[in-house]
Parts: sequence; C-alpha cells; structure tokens
Amino acid sequence: MEEWAVEGSTATITCYTLGDDVIAQKKSYWQFNSPQWELQSTGNAQYLLYDGHGSTRQLAEYDIDVTIVDSFSYDGYGVLLQDKDNFPPNGTQDPGKVAQQATSLLYAGEHFDTDSQNYYLRARWYDSLSGRFNRMDPFAGNNQDPQSLHKYLYAHCNPINGVDPTGMEFSLSGVLSVIQIIGTVMSVAMPSLITLGASGSLGEVVDTPRDAFVVSVSASYIFKSLGKGFGGMGLEGSYDMLYINALGRWQDYGSIGWTAGTTGGSVTIEAGPVWNVKEVGDYEGLFFSATYGAAPFDLKFPGLSEGGFGVSVFWAPGAKKARGFKMGPLALTGTYTCSGTVSLYKAGGPFSMGKDIARWFNDNIPAPNLTDTQSVERLINDVKEKLNELLNPLPRY
Repeated sequence: MEEWAVEGSTATITCYTLGDDVIAQKKSYWQFNSPQWELQSTGNAQYLLYDGHGSTRQLAEYDIDVTIVDSFSYDGYGVLLQDKDNFPPNGTQDPGKVAQQATSLLYAGEHFDTDSQNYYLRARWYDSLSGRFNRMDPFAGNNQDPQSLHKYLYAHCNPINGVDPTGMEFSLSGVLSVIQIIGTVMSVAMPSLITLGASGSLGEVVDTPRDAFVVSVSASYIFKSLGKGFGGMGLEGSYDMLYINALGRWQDYGSIGWTAGTTGGSVTIEAGPVWNVKEVGDYEGLFFSATYGAAPFDLKFPGLSEGGFGVSVFWAPGAKKARGFKMGPLALTGTYTCSGTVSLYKAGGPFSMGKDIARWFNDNIPAPNLTDTQSVERLINDVKEKLNELLNPLPRY
C-alpha cells in the first residue's frame, strides 16, 4: 500500500508492508522535472514496533544490526509527549502542535494528520488534546450506560483499556474489551469456577484437529433475581446444526436447560468448532456452558433493545468430553450478558421439521474445512487470548 505526500514540486511516497497490522514502511523521495517525476533517493525499510495498546513506540531499521531510528511516547489520550532525544515533538515554538514525524501511524496505530492535528478514525476525526471527536456520535446511546449518551467522548472516557478504531461506539475490538471488563466484574458476583472450567476444558483440545462444526440459534430469559448484585435464574433453549466430520453430514439437535447470570432476555446466532464428536450420540446428554456478551448497538426490535457480539464455551462432563466454542451476533434486553448454563441435548431437535432442515443443510451447505483452516486457527487463538484476559483482571498494557 502506498501513501503520497506532495508539496510543490517534491513528493514523498511511503510504501507500507501489511500483515495482521502494518509491519514496516519504506519511503522514496521524488522531484518533478517537467514533464515527469524523477526518483531522487530511497530510504531503508523501517519496522514499526508497537506496545500492548497498539501504539507505535519505536521505528527500527535492520542491516547487520538492529538500529532504533525514532521513539515515541504518549499520554493516556494519545498526546505525543517526546521523541527519542526527550524533547517535545515541536520544540518550544508552538506548544501543543505536533510536527511531522517519521511515521504518521502513531497512537493506537492510527493515522495522524499534522494539518488538522487530528487522528483519522474512519467515521470521525479524533483530537487527542481534548480527548474528543470532532462531531457527534451517530449512536443514540443507552440509558442504562450514561457514558454512551455523551456524543463526543473517546473510548468511553477510558482510553487506557479501550480503543475506537471506527470512530463509532461499536467495534469488534471494543466489544472484546468490554467483555473482558464484564468478566472481571461478574467474577465477584458469580463463581469463577464456570470460567475456569471452560478455559481448562478448551485448553485440553484447542491445538488438536476439530471433529465437528456447529451453527446454533438460542434464546434465554433470566427472570428471578437472587438478590442485589447476584443476577438471577432462568431457562435457555437452543437449536443446533452440527456437521460431524467422521459421518460427513449435518445433524440437528435441540436443548433445554437452566441458566444463571445477568437478568433479562437474549437471542443469539453463533458458530464455531467442536472437538471429540465422532458419532451422533457424542453431542447428546448434559452440557455446561459459559457465555459472555456485550451489546452496544441500539435496536428497534420488540422486546430486545440492544445488539452486539457474544462468545460461548461449552463442554460435556464425563467420558464423552465433547467441547467447543461458538461466537456470533446477539440481541439483548440489557447492555451485556454473563451467564452459566446446564443444558440437556438431544439429537433430532424439538421440531417435527428438524429432518427437513437437516436435509436442506446437507443438500445446500458445503462441508466446513476442519483439517487445514488458517482462519479457524486465528479464531481459536483469539478466543484463547480473550479467555486468558477474562481470568486475569490486570491490564496488559
């Protein structure tokens, strides 16, 4: 990817090497001699070194040895504090104004525009000096979350533990950050054995080949409060379509069970890998599950006011040891959910049309690749990382 910066008859072209993030940059310098541009010089490749928050902290060049060519420091909201020589980035000529840096990818790895002195965050521009966006958030806000009603705040006024790469209230990374906070808070009100059991169960098989893939639709309602700060109890039901690799076909299942956690209702559509399922009966019987979800979207759906993203980990006790995880969108009556569930699964599902649905899946849905799927591996690693974060209340930045 290239970025052009033209000033008069000179131009600087920055070429970026991309991976999961920007890995390196390389600049070339051009002069316009009519009727064409002529290359004057080319710089070395510079590698961007990030901190845990995703901010660029150093630029490094590699020849025979590694050389740090520039360093950057920020305050909590992203104000650039000093360069490698410990001087303010603009000297003393214009306090508060940031001069052109060796890279434009600075705080949270986002592009900084020196003309506007703002960060480009897609939907809006962000001013790190004021900690505010340049215009109103299109998200209406949630009355149960007063911070969301402020139209200009960055990262819920908590930039140390969150980022907002889209310039809007919701992003996948933002939701996962919220889920981490929810897990820490709810561990005070709910036994942490649920989370520990889920993490330990998944950890035993997460690096082994997957045996099945599940697509699930579930609904729950937790209605009875156990007292202040302790959530409540309710019911959960689901309809699952499971592709069993050993059988080479889809099989449908239904479940019903007791759930305990934050009060309110939810509907989720999730999908994910499953281990230790070789036959139809391996996915039947008693299952435990732990669910975390956050819902920053404002919905206009009867009975369900918020929408977002959820993660569930499930496992069967005893000899079968079927287990897995699933992720996907959810709709809630509140702003988040945290629950533990005990369910009984049965092949065939609760509906008479279950066979017709399974037949349609087998005729129309291709078999998932469960043996060599890099995207699934990345998904597994993401879930492992988030589970570790949920178990560790200390920030990693």
